Amino acid sequence: MWLERLLVGIGAGGVIAVVLRWAGTSASTSVVVGVAVLLFVPLAAWVASTVPSSDAPDDEHDERPDERR
Repeated sequence: MWLERLLVGIGAGGVIAVVLRWAGTSASTSVVVGVAVLLFVPLAAWVASTVPSSDAPDDEHDERPDERR
């Protein structure tokens, strides 16, 4: 699981670095931003994995009164 997140981070960081370089950003800035994205993507995936899931689907067990009347 972590290997997949790391690979996605590497891919995203590489793409961002190449696109920034293509857009005319300096090589050093492109690399720094690419590395930041490489680190941020797995971190964001880890944070997202800590969010608890809902036990019931949204359309069932709705305790709110029907407001369409």
